[in-house]
Amino acid sequence: MTFGYNPYWISIISNVGSITIMSAKINRGNCDNDGFPYFKINKTLRFGDSYQFYILRCQHIKEVSIETDKGTWDFTFARK
Repeated sequence: MTFGYNPYWISIISNVGSITIMSAKINRGNCDNDGFPYFKINKTLRFGDSYQFYILRCQHIKEVSIETDKGTWDFTFARK
């Protein structure tokens, strides 16, 4: 997973044969997405495929939680 700045973007790259990205939760659901605490994605990736989405409404992103059909993965970010 890579992380960009202004606007924030998240790129998810599959390193398994098949994985379904179901949703993403930003800052434990405290990043407004039109009133929803998560971003619904529902995208299946094959090995080497990627999915990218932009986050426009959060001033600072500290944590991203990605829910997949293989489990939930949490990522934290720290800036100095």
